[in-house]
Amino acid sequence: MIAEGIPPFGSPLSARFMPPAPAPAPAAAAPPPLNSTVNILLVDDEPRNLDVLESTLESPEYRLVRALTAEQALLLLLEQEFAAIVLDIQMPGLSGLELAQLIKQRRRTQHIPIIFLTAYFQEDKDVLEGYGSGAVDYLTKPINPQILRSKVAVFAELSRKTQALGATNGALELEIAQRQKAEEALRQVNNELEERVAARTADLTRLNEELRQREAALSVSEAQARAASRAKNDFLARLSHELRTPLNPILLLTSAGASDDTLPPEIRADFETIAKNVTLEARLIDDLLDVTRIERGKLTLELRLLDAHDILRDVLAMVRGELEQKNLVLHLDQEAACPKLWGDDVRLKQVFWNVLKNAIKFTPEGGEVRVTTRLTPDERRWSVEVRDTGIGLTAAEMARIFEPFSQGDHAERQGSRPFAGLGLGLAISRRLVELHDGSISAKSDGRGQGALFQLEFPLRHSAPADSRQTAIG
Repeated sequence: MIAEGIPPFGSPLSARFMPPAPAPAPAAAAPPPLNSTVNILLVDDEPRNLDVLESTLESPEYRLVRALTAEQALLLLLEQEFAAIVLDIQMPGLSGLELAQLIKQRRRTQHIPIIFLTAYFQEDKDVLEGYGSGAVDYLTKPINPQILRSKVAVFAELSRKTQALGATNGALELEIAQRQKAEEALRQVNNELEERVAARTADLTRLNEELRQREAALSVSEAQARAASRAKNDFLARLSHELRTPLNPILLLTSAGASDDTLPPEIRADFETIAKNVTLEARLIDDLLDVTRIERGKLTLELRLLDAHDILRDVLAMVRGELEQKNLVLHLDQEAACPKLWGDDVRLKQVFWNVLKNAIKFTPEGGEVRVTTRLTPDERRWSVEVRDTGIGLTAAEMARIFEPFSQGDHAERQGSRPFAGLGLGLAISRRLVELHDGSISAKSDGRGQGALFQLEFPLRHSAPADSRQTAIG
């Protein structure tokens, strides 16, 4: 490290390897320099050491360039020409010796003289290592300013003479160098191009093989998925059928018991409770059967011309008991006049029943359900809106509300299921609406803000010319 001030020179190592100072030439005999100002590169990781070096070497004949790291020095050497380099050996990261080796490996910079600065005494082997790295001189800190200036002056003068010599045949050497450089660049470009073509060919071959393997794996996966789906649908169909069969006699017996006046009231109430639960169980099983029919494309529709309001009024009559049981207020606004639909009476009632049941289920006691029908502005479609004041829907729930077996975030609440169900009603309704060339959507402003379901169907004034009485979904 260079101290703030420069003490007198007294290092035996410097004296041993110091070249003799050149005798000053008479001013009159000195030839005019080709370039009176030369660049000197100062490399040290301590800014204050660089300050000392600059103050020592300050001269109009020099342009002193600073570098705090070896990397910065390499960049400067790429950009500029230097007459000499004053280089500190001890630097973090890339040391001075390593930097010197890199400098000497490059043809453009291998001729630049390097003066090594070290803060401690060097053994002979260390000095030899330094000279082997490209040093032309070795100074031990603290350095003598006069000696440093003298050595730098020698190298600066040598640089000027080299410039003068180079100017004599520079044009020819420049032409040769440019031609060689162009040829070398062309060879490199050709080599890189050949390597890139080979690499790209290998990549394409590899990608094609991977694509072939993935397509084969995907084909196997698709076949397995189709087989699994068929197996699942077959299982659900058989299971639903087998579960539905024993419910019929149970429902008959419980319905008869509930209406038998000879039985005590409490017994008839028990029979009525059993009948309601069996009916609910049958509805769930029917939903499972509908799902399997839809997925297998075996859902049958009996199509005919229908009065939409008649269907809606029938469904409202079916759910009136549940509305009264929860003390819900129903508002019915039928703005459309005599709308006619081409559809399946039973399946359309199933759609409206599912939507209304959903509104009733999630609306607390004393709430409201509003059903509004109207024609679209172009009077080509019939619209039904079912709005409730219930618990509402989150954005995540709306994104999956029409998916099979989907349950809202409210489905589980402290281990109970206040809104039990399979989550199939709305999924089946959407498919049934689509089979009638209609659409269904849900909206909500969030939890506690109620929900709005909107359905649209195309209007028909008569049966289609190419209509069939039966459509397969």
